[in-house]
Amino acid sequence: MKRIGCIVLALLLLLSGALLTSCGDNPDPNALLSNPTQTQEEARDKYAAYGFADVDLENRPYCLLTLSGYNDSNYFVVSDESGTVLGDVAFRRTQYVNDKYNCDLMYWEGNPEMLINECISGGTHDFDLVYPHPTSKIVNMMISGYFNNLLACDTLRLGEPWWNQSQVTNYSVNNKLYLAVSDYSITGQGFAAMLYNKALFESGNFDLELYETVKNGNWTMELLHTLVKEYGGDTNGDSEINEKDTFGLAFQGGYAGRFMYAMDQFIFDYSGEQITLALKQESINAIAQKLYTLLWESDQRVFVEACTNAGWPTSNLWKIFSEDRALFMTYDVGGMFPLLSSLEDKPGYLPIPKRDAAQADYLVICASGFLAIPACAESAENSGLVLDALSYVSYVDMRPAFFENILGGKMAEHPEDFEMLNFLHSKKVFDLGFTMDDGNYCRNLLQNLVVDGKNVNTSSYWRQNASFMNAVVSKLQSFPQ
Repeated sequence: MKRIGCIVLALLLLLSGALLTSCGDNPDPNALLSNPTQTQEEARDKYAAYGFADVDLENRPYCLLTLSGYNDSNYFVVSDESGTVLGDVAFRRTQYVNDKYNCDLMYWEGNPEMLINECISGGTHDFDLVYPHPTSKIVNMMISGYFNNLLACDTLRLGEPWWNQSQVTNYSVNNKLYLAVSDYSITGQGFAAMLYNKALFESGNFDLELYETVKNGNWTMELLHTLVKEYGGDTNGDSEINEKDTFGLAFQGGYAGRFMYAMDQFIFDYSGEQITLALKQESINAIAQKLYTLLWESDQRVFVEACTNAGWPTSNLWKIFSEDRALFMTYDVGGMFPLLSSLEDKPGYLPIPKRDAAQADYLVICASGFLAIPACAESAENSGLVLDALSYVSYVDMRPAFFENILGGKMAEHPEDFEMLNFLHSKKVFDLGFTMDDGNYCRNLLQNLVVDGKNVNTSSYWRQNASFMNAVVSKLQSFPQ
C-alpha cells in the first residue's frame, strides 16, 4: 500500500476548513487531521468515518471511459507521482481505492456513444464508469439507454456532500438519474464568473468595495453597467474603438446564457410535479433588456468577441485583460484555472451580477463534471461502490488541494480573493435543461437575440423557435422506462 505524505495533506485540509462541511454522522475531515505529527498510517484513518464496505473485487480492472481529447479528465486515474500537488493527490487517491477494494482503476479515451453501444450490442463489459463530455452526444446517450439509473444504485451515497445536491435534485426525472457530479470531478467543474483588475479599479477612484457589495447583495446588472460605462474608451487616440483600446468589460461571445442563469432564469421549472419549460417571453424580455443595456448602451466601453475556452490564450479578450486594458472580464473560472495561474498580478473574482437587488441570491451556473455508470458495466453496484469511494476520498483530499493550493494559491493573492472563489463554488447550480438543449435554442437565446442580433425583439424569436424550445422538455418523456 502506498504511503501518504500526511503533513502536506494535513496542512491543506486545515486551511480549507471553510470549504468542507460536515456530512451527517461523518465527522469533519479536518478534525481527523488536526495533529500534524501523526504517523502516515494514522493519517489514513481520516477516511475511517466513511465506513468502507468489506468487499474484495478480486483485482478486477475498472475502466473509466471518456471522450478523446477531453482534457478535463487529467486527474481521474493517475498511476504515478508527478511532483505536482493535484497529480500526487490524484495518484494517492487512485492507489488508496485500488488497495481498499482490490481493484485496478484504468482509463480509456474514445467515443463513448459508439463504444458503449458496441458493448451493449456485443454483450461485453469493457467499461465500468463514464465521464462524458457535457455537450457531445450526451442527450442521445441518456435517452437511448446507455446509462444506468444512479438512483437505483444502492452503493452510491448521493445525499452526501461529496455529491452536488443541486445537480442530483435537478437531474432526477421520474425517479431516474443518469448523470451525477461529485468531488471526483472537482477539477473539471467550470463555473461562470467575472474577473476584475484590481489595479485598474483602484486607479478609477470608484467609491466602492466590490467584495462588500457582493456580500451585501447589491452586486447588480445596473451597478455593473454604471462602472463599465465610466471606464475606458479611445485610449490610444486613433479615433477608433477596437482591440487596441481600453474597456470597462471584455465580454466572451457565447457567454450570454450564463447571464440568463445569473439573473435567475432557468430553462426548466422544477416547482411542480412535472418539469416544464421555465422560459416565458415576459421574463426573458426583461433579462434581454438588462444585457442589451450593458453591452450596447455603455458608450462603446464593452469589447465583445466570440471565443471558446480552447481559444482563450490567443484571443483578444485575454490579450486585453492580461495587458491591463479591461476593468472586468467574463470567464470560466473553474475550467480555465491554468491560464489564470500564469498572471503575475492576480485578479479579483466576482459572481455575474443579479438582475436587481430584489433577487434572492447569486447563481453560478455549472454544466460540466458529469459522471455515469454505463449500461454495459458488469455490475452497476460495484461500479457505484468504486465511484462513491473515489468521490469521498476526493472530498477529503482533492477538493481542499484544488481550492486551497490551486485556486487559493496560484490564482489569488489575498485571503479575501480565496474567500470569494469559495463563495462562487458554494453558489453553483445545475439545470437539466442546459444539458438537454442540444440544439442550443434555449441556452443561446440571449446570445442569438442580444449579442449577435443586437436587439431585444423576443416576440420574433418566440415565433421562430417556440416549437424547438418546447421539444427540449418533450425529450424527457423519451427517458428509458
